[in-house]
Amino acid sequence: MLLHIVARGKIGRSPEAELTERYLKRIAWPTKVTELPDRGGTVPPLPANSITIALDERGKALASGELAGKLEHWRDDGKREVRFLIGAADG
Repeated sequence: MLLHIVARGKIGRSPEAELTERYLKRIAWPTKVTELPDRGGTVPPLPANSITIALDERGKALASGELAGKLEHWRDDGKREVRFLIGAADG
C-alpha cells in the first residue's frame, strides 16, 4: 500500500522540509510526495480502491496508535493507496 502525501506549496523550501524527510525515511511502507503550487495545479488521479484523508485542524484528531490501526486495516483490506491532502500554510 502506497502512502501518498499531496501538499499545496513547496515542502522543499519550507522549514518543515528536514522534518518531512526524516519521517519519510522512518516509514517502512512505500511513500510518495506530490507538491502542488500555492495556487492551481492538478491533483493526480486517485487509483481505484484507495482512501483519501484531508488533514485539517478542525478535523477529528487521532492518536498515533489509532491511525496506525486504520492503516493496517486498510492495508489488510487491499487498499492500493492512502492519500493525505495537506493545504498551504495560509489555508
